[in-house]
Amino acid sequence: MSALVRFRDAIRKYVPPWLSDRPSSGRTVGFRLIWAMVAPLDAAMEVLTQGLTARLPGLGTSTALSYIGRTRGILRGQNETDADYAARLRGWLDRWRIAGSMDAIALTLHEYLSTRPRVRVVNRAGFMVTVGTDGTITREQTSWDWDSVSHPDRAGFWSELWIIVYSPPWAKTGPFLNTAGAPTWGEDEYGIGHDVSREEHDAVKALLAQWKGAHTQVRAVVFTFDLDAFNPSNPSSMPDGRWGAWGNTGSGIRTFSPRDYSTSRFWEFD
Repeated sequence: MSALVRFRDAIRKYVPPWLSDRPSSGRTVGFRLIWAMVAPLDAAMEVLTQGLTARLPGLGTSTALSYIGRTRGILRGQNETDADYAARLRGWLDRWRIAGSMDAIALTLHEYLSTRPRVRVVNRAGFMVTVGTDGTITREQTSWDWDSVSHPDRAGFWSELWIIVYSPPWAKTGPFLNTAGAPTWGEDEYGIGHDVSREEHDAVKALLAQWKGAHTQVRAVVFTFDLDAFNPSNPSSMPDGRWGAWGNTGSGIRTFSPRDYSTSRFWEFD
């Protein structure tokens, strides 16, 4: 209790002279006895104070942050400091007010990933929400054609979303098991394509399930190292209708996706 007067210090003003602390004369037995009885009150007060402030992120003990985050539904980001996490926990009501929106998805992924990347969320109608590396949000209407050629039957799937993450925290590896740089299989169970662990993969999927609207479906998450990819001002960087998983167009002809696997990795969701 640094800011308050401790009980064991305050008793000096209340004990009678014959029980006061008199080290010069060696008469300290009485005071030491009283001090020993009062000192536990300071310990109890410290426990009480910490218990009251533990529920206040940024004010109480940092060991309580994980429990506060669990009750408020805010997952701690990769390598996030106590101060940054506490600040996000204090704004939990504001975040939950936009739950289910494209804004919430983009902000949540931006805050969770350690690189604090630019994140874009776009729906089938071409409405795009972008969270910049500094956390600012921009919105624009663009032309988005993911799979009109490869999967024309999905034209009416109005509730689908795509998410683009620029410069993800996981390094690229070979896209196939027999290529250079492919991950080795073992206890860590890293994914094919980039070194993302099962734990981190599941965390991202859980965040998407938590913050997307119940009526929406995430079709794919694209992790790209090409900062100019999916640029609304550059039509050549956008999907051309053949970016769905290669499939039948209805005439018996297979359509192969021209995705750029040299700079991007794709998580598909059905």
